[in-house]
Amino acid sequence: MSAGRYLIISSADIERGSAIARSAKSSLSANVRMKAFGSAVILSTDMPIALSATGKTLTIGHAFPWTGLDGVAEAPDFPNWGSYIQLSDTPRGLVLARDPSGMLPCYVRHVDGVCLAASDAELLTCVGAAEIDWPHLAGFLASGGRRSPATCLADIFEPVPGTCWQLDPHAVPETLWSPWTFAAAQRPIPSETIAAEQLRHTVEHVVQAWVTKFPDVVLGVSGGLDSSIVAAALKHAGANITAVTLATREPDGDERVHARALAHGLAISLVEAFESPDHVNLEYSAAAPLPRPSTRAFSQSSDAIQLAIASEHHAAAFMSGGGGDSVFCALRSASPLADRILAKAAPTNLGRTARDVARLTGSPLGPVLVRGVRNAWRGARPLPVLANPFLSTDCMAAAPALPLHPWLIPPPGTPPGKAAHVAWILGIFNHLDPVGRTLQLPGIFPLMAQPVVELCLRIPTWMWVRGGRDRAVAREAFRDVLPPAVLERRSKGTPASFVMSLFESRRRQIREMLCDGLLAANGLIDRAAIAQYTRDPRPVSDVRYMQIMSLVDAESWARCWAH
Repeated sequence: MSAGRYLIISSADIERGSAIARSAKSSLSANVRMKAFGSAVILSTDMPIALSATGKTLTIGHAFPWTGLDGVAEAPDFPNWGSYIQLSDTPRGLVLARDPSGMLPCYVRHVDGVCLAASDAELLTCVGAAEIDWPHLAGFLASGGRRSPATCLADIFEPVPGTCWQLDPHAVPETLWSPWTFAAAQRPIPSETIAAEQLRHTVEHVVQAWVTKFPDVVLGVSGGLDSSIVAAALKHAGANITAVTLATREPDGDERVHARALAHGLAISLVEAFESPDHVNLEYSAAAPLPRPSTRAFSQSSDAIQLAIASEHHAAAFMSGGGGDSVFCALRSASPLADRILAKAAPTNLGRTARDVARLTGSPLGPVLVRGVRNAWRGARPLPVLANPFLSTDCMAAAPALPLHPWLIPPPGTPPGKAAHVAWILGIFNHLDPVGRTLQLPGIFPLMAQPVVELCLRIPTWMWVRGGRDRAVAREAFRDVLPPAVLERRSKGTPASFVMSLFESRRRQIREMLCDGLLAANGLIDRAAIAQYTRDPRPVSDVRYMQIMSLVDAESWARCWAH
């Protein structure tokens, strides 16, 4: 979420906690604030802090009331939504709760009787250096970046959104909110029409709330559905919008024609720019303050360009349609049909959904029916992971040992489509970490807000594929305000050609970084396979260069923490 930072230091020895806080101040900017609360000392910069009327609860971050929204009954422990954490002074000690959206980062470390919680892992080193947990890093890479409460740094963990923890090294987390409550809701949305109406209202309400805090925003747009919906909601809220679209030199990453259609249809300003390799330093990791290598080097280009535009236009925050594919359940499988089979729908409704899936996926109706029945019989299954052929055998073996995130453990009887929906939402979190440009200005992802996520989880998966279109409910919700070119668009841009150009022009540097680096020294990668692929003089013709580049990102991150 934010450019602000915070550090919570809790110790039974008040003097020791205060001494650590005074020492840690040097890691923060000059405008750092220090506040005592219970047995804790809180340091913060550019971060709202509010004390409750009772003096027993402290909120760090942005919290909005649920007024005008449905959902409080299912999450009574979170009377507000937003991007925040809460500290409560209770008879059993200080308790930290993390809001269900997870948009405000939170990492925890226990050292010699002192408990620390912070917005980034770098702040947790005020009590000593942190070391890379190589087995967990191996599992993270082998699982394709699967998140879990454990991180890739030893003794630093991430509280699951929607849980609370007593600030004590022996405490056990308590779940206050779970996506499964809504995925298996006893009152699902009954029709596509009602779903679209509620989605429109909820998205507009969420965006309006954020605009009250940040009226001047830079919005990344592609002319795709998700960013266009956020643009329409910002327009409705009266925000001062600077839309930005970034293009590659190859057609697959040039979406300017779609972005122009959006800007013309909404009458908003649009800035166009080309991605530039000059902004990309492969040895720099934007994820350096974080406990996982969750960023991609190529994003340094868009970060630099959008920061310059934000400065020129005096923007206060960045907004994005990030997470829309996940929240709007953009499944391209037979799982929606399987879910409808398990819901014991009438044959005519099953036939309609089967035809919707066939049209969406381009598959014949017969195989769709077979897969739908098979998926219904099998039930919820883990999403497949694309194996990285450049990882070592030992590294690949580490994936099953990685602790599972509770959002990847569906309750018995969960339909396969809903299980995949929740897993997709969790999968987007690696792309929401505050890095790059959002270390300078807040980054806001309205489609990942708690009210939007809860509502979308209550919408049955088969409604999302109605008419053979992905994200069908979202398309219908904003049909009257978005240009037809956006609503009917089926293509999707990709930065692949930009990443490919980086790989092609820097093969030697990549080979030396990986073959002589920390991942190789710790047995995580296959040196010979990497050397062979990077020495091949032929132009790349497969996706393996993307997998190589993800290892470059991990290598640059590891060097930050090892040195």
